[in-house]
Amino acid sequence: MKLIVFMSAYFMLFVMSFVLTGRAMALQSSNCNVVQPPSFEELDSSGDGFISEEEAGAFPCLDFSFNLHDADRDGLISTSEYTQFVSKFEVGELICCDDSQP
Repeated sequence: MKLIVFMSAYFMLFVMSFVLTGRAMALQSSNCNVVQPPSFEELDSSGDGFISEEEAGAFPCLDFSFNLHDADRDGLISTSEYTQFVSKFEVGELICCDDSQP
């Protein structure tokens, strides 16, 4: 049983590396200018400790998926919710392209 679990984990790592490599190759072949998320402080222009939907408009990737990342559905992105959002960039789960530049 342990051998099967180990093999499953190994297989998942193999699949994930293949998917991430494929994603990177797709980005290289497209005109995607990958954009990293700004800091929480840069988006929280009011300085109230939250990112409103209006403030999220400064970063289109967050603006587009605001409701998805507003986990407690209070209409604001907290620091912990933003940390979760940013962590998805770090593992390659989210990629944001700036298509306004050639």
